[in-house]
Amino acid sequence: MSDKDEKSSFASSSPAKSKPVWVWIVLLGILGAIAFGGYWWFFLRNRVSTDDAYVHADIAQISSRVDGKVLQVLVENHQPVDVGQVLFRLDPGDFQVAVDQARAVVENLDAQIQSADIRISLTGTQTLAGVETAG
Repeated sequence: MSDKDEKSSFASSSPAKSKPVWVWIVLLGILGAIAFGGYWWFFLRNRVSTDDAYVHADIAQISSRVDGKVLQVLVENHQPVDVGQVLFRLDPGDFQVAVDQARAVVENLDAQIQSADIRISLTGTQTLAGVETAG
């Protein structure tokens, strides 16, 4: 083969090798776009998102001031209620035990106060007697 034949065969084979690479790149780009489009269509199309979401509703969490077992619920979910309306009834047993314990503590403290008053008056009497004896 002559130099011209080699150059022409080399020149003709070079673009043939680089052409499939560009074809593959374009095909991969198209397939990637189709895959992303399918993902968006099936998963992201109806998705709502926000950075500062707020629920605007007239619903509030409630709790009791005392612990206890719920005996009866007097309202339904999402039922409008008025101020002061009784929503549920609690078992009074646990509450009564707590009240009785509090009363016992108060009575104990009252007894301690009376004992301290007696000791104060006794100490005062003893001090006066000691002063009279010394004087």
